[in-house]
Amino acid sequence: MGKELVRQYIIKRAKFFLIGGIIISVISAVILYFQITKGSSISFIILTSMFLLCGIVFAVCGIVQMVNPFSAEEVKRNPELFQQIEELMGHETYKDKFISISERVIGNTGRPLQMAYKDEVFLIYAYTQKVNGVTNSKFLKVETAVGTLQIDIMGEKDNVVDELVQRICDNCRYAKVGYTPESLEYLEKMRKMWKKDRLIKRGGNA
Repeated sequence: MGKELVRQYIIKRAKFFLIGGIIISVISAVILYFQITKGSSISFIILTSMFLLCGIVFAVCGIVQMVNPFSAEEVKRNPELFQQIEELMGHETYKDKFISISERVIGNTGRPLQMAYKDEVFLIYAYTQKVNGVTNSKFLKVETAVGTLQIDIMGEKDNVVDELVQRICDNCRYAKVGYTPESLEYLEKMRKMWKKDRLIKRGGNA
């Protein structure tokens, strides 16, 4: 069941990649044609060519993931994703618009492929992206043993974010809060320990 849910989600997302890539490619190709025929500056031609290339890349990624959904980066990075999604859906104990929680798993409600075992969550911090001094995105990054849960908190009040962080900490005993040199060192240390532990377990099962 978990594997089929992941497959369906990736195929659905891949269709958006394909359609978006085709649209970007066609529009960019038309603009590029007129720029070349009218002798536009080389900088504009290069910029349009980059958009065309991005469109082609999106379309190719969409086709690849539709043909082989399990080639998606999330699946490669987290081989236990299928088991996690089954456990999370079958034994869910808490859910809001940010996170979903079961006895052993925590997931990003908005992005179904982002989940981890609760004991493999090591660091939580807010990340803000600005363009020309204006905030255009804000996420709560939950760093795990194999990747990142990127929870959208754009426009949320401080007390809501604080409650979210506290709830994650209450459920993830190894999680630290804050983006500092010490916390980043802790994250690196915990990830190395996790990888070492996995290698030992694999060696024992061989």
